[in-house]
Amino acid sequence: MGDYLTKAEMVDVFDEAVDLVWEKRLTVRKAIRTALERNGYNVQEEDIEHLYEAYSRMGYGYPDSRKEGNYRK
Repeated sequence: MGDYLTKAEMVDVFDEAVDLVWEKRLTVRKAIRTALERNGYNVQEEDIEHLYEAYSRMGYGYPDSRKEGNYRK
């Protein structure tokens, strides 16, 4: 990616990623990659890992497929 995302940009990407996890049943890492690519970012594999860690630290969970509306961290 090269450029650093602002916190606001990360929140936008993560919000889109959560939607993709729900709608398309993507993994969180794939959803983050897809959201970044949709927003025009050039994505490197190490960027995905750093953003995945930030995603967790910022309090985003991932949907528990067994029970709608229940998020696990």
